[in-house]
Amino acid sequence: MTNEPDGIDQLFQQAVLRHQAGDLEGAVGTYRLVLTLRPQAAVAAVNLSIALQGLNRAAEAERALRDALAQNPALAEAENSLGCLLLEQNRLEEAEAAFRRAAALAPGLADPANNLGNALRKAGRLAEAAQAFRLAAALAPDHPQPLSNLAACLLELGDRAGSIAACQTLLERHPEHDAARNCLGNALLLEGRLDEAEAAFRQAEDSAEAGVNLAGLLYDLERFDEATETARAVIARHPAFAPACNTLGNALLALGRLEDAEAAFRRGLDLAPKDAQMALNFAAVLLKQGRFREGWATYEARRLLPRLPPPWLPADLPPWTGAPLDKPLLVHAEQGLGDCLQFCRYAPALAERAGLEVVLQVPPELTRLLGGLSGDRVRVVGRNAPLPACAAHLPLMSLPGLMPDSFLPEPYLTADAGAVAAWRRRLAATPGRKVGLVWAGDPRPFSKIAHLLDRRRSMRREQLAPLAALPGLCLISLQKGAAAAQRGLELLDWTAELHDMADTAALVAALDLVISVDTAVAHLAGALGKPVWLLSRFDGCWRWQQGRDDSPWYPSLRLFRQSRHGDWAGVVQRVAEALAETP
Repeated sequence: MTNEPDGIDQLFQQAVLRHQAGDLEGAVGTYRLVLTLRPQAAVAAVNLSIALQGLNRAAEAERALRDALAQNPALAEAENSLGCLLLEQNRLEEAEAAFRRAAALAPGLADPANNLGNALRKAGRLAEAAQAFRLAAALAPDHPQPLSNLAACLLELGDRAGSIAACQTLLERHPEHDAARNCLGNALLLEGRLDEAEAAFRQAEDSAEAGVNLAGLLYDLERFDEATETARAVIARHPAFAPACNTLGNALLALGRLEDAEAAFRRGLDLAPKDAQMALNFAAVLLKQGRFREGWATYEARRLLPRLPPPWLPADLPPWTGAPLDKPLLVHAEQGLGDCLQFCRYAPALAERAGLEVVLQVPPELTRLLGGLSGDRVRVVGRNAPLPACAAHLPLMSLPGLMPDSFLPEPYLTADAGAVAAWRRRLAATPGRKVGLVWAGDPRPFSKIAHLLDRRRSMRREQLAPLAALPGLCLISLQKGAAAAQRGLELLDWTAELHDMADTAALVAALDLVISVDTAVAHLAGALGKPVWLLSRFDGCWRWQQGRDDSPWYPSLRLFRQSRHGDWAGVVQRVAEALAETP
């Protein structure tokens, strides 16, 4: 081979053909020969880098580009390719610098501006990224990617209107652009325009992402059969797309089809074994089936979720490994008040079995009540109180996994005897069985998952009205929060006097029965050993399992489950019948 121009061009074409045929090793060797003969061949240097990246030889790919730039620093395409390579390696500052050099060398090219936007977006500099995407879109108005990136970036910035406008502009030019329809659906969803969001997702449901988003929206709308069908269709088209398995599993779980849900989650975790949220969802299936040993082990996946550590947890405190400690173990409450009330029972048992001193850190409204936990090895402190020196920490919900075969069902909380006696004197003035009512949980709008579950577990005050028609009952409100203001049922209401859970415990202990949806007061009554009838949504929480009306956690608890989603009328009717039969 000579170094005559046409001979080098032929050699370059051979390299390209080998590259296109998948012969990356052969292409690399031929590109190198071209560059030996013509060191300033920019396209050959870029192609060599791409081939080396295909062989997972990133360091050589970077060196090839830097060598080309050393020969000719004005090679905008080489700078752009170098930036892409650095971006792949998450070397964001270096990538940004390369893209800026490329943009300065070729200000009329859209690629460097678009790629700069990608680097800035990945660095969390969203406003600057949007500016770069706008420039790229202006430079290449017929190219869909910059406008698509702009729409996604604006959505992350919270500019839903801007994102919708960018998507609509893109779709006018490229009606087949599925990513734009998916982004449009997400923006409309956040705007609460659910019908339009559904339509946008449906127009792109052949896309894996849009199909899963459609299934997720149908799930949120409690159209679980449709969500199941849609997720299955996504899996049929995209069998390696793990998020579809997760959505399918959630929909099947909501339908009570536990074996099918388990199969969906197992398939998804085979595809994405590090997906902590899917593992947590799978744990719910196992626990609901009563497979506690396996379920609690899987439930530990929640600790891998990308969450900020709670501000009340000392940053320098290591997790407990099970080793002996020379200072107390900090066991800190997590999730809701009900979770803390249910699983605080394990703190004295852990202290005794492991020979540890335990500091149990709880929400302030539980501090007085849980201060009465048995055992002299447990000290209860509120989140708002100073912590004693501790050696390690452990989340409260990890305790049952250390004792997976123990439910510790006997009552473990007590109410102040004097306060209970005072409530009994007040209640004696009103005849009838004293029945406390709770009809709604905490809506928790800050958490989408919790908010959706609360919408299903809560009912309206007026839906309990049939109980007022029963003779011999004295109905008392135990409802706190915004739902307490609902109308439709006359109740005795002393909740203004209940300032923390110890106050509530005293009133509950003075009652004959508590009837509650699945919220903290139900756990409180069970922990006190008081009779409690729990009104459960159709897809009840994992802790109540499936197909039973009792609970291994609370011997005094009786479950009344919906026979179909949303059917509170049937539940209340069965409760009324049970009350009529109970002396």
